[in-house]
Amino acid sequence: MLVIDRRDRRQQLFIGVPNPALFVAYRCVERCLGSDVPDASELVVGRLAVFQAVLRGRG
Repeated sequence: MLVIDRRDRRQQLFIGVPNPALFVAYRCVERCLGSDVPDASELVVGRLAVFQAVLRGRG
């Protein structure tokens, strides 16, 4: 899943991986929780249902 947040004239890229062990393939990337993904984010590539579940799962 690839998500972009374009608020405040800056872009943040969020990458979701299906298995946490795959995270090591992305250098210079910090881990975050689903709660860190802003509401105004746009799904670029990935499954819409998964993206919506991340946003809903924040409580």
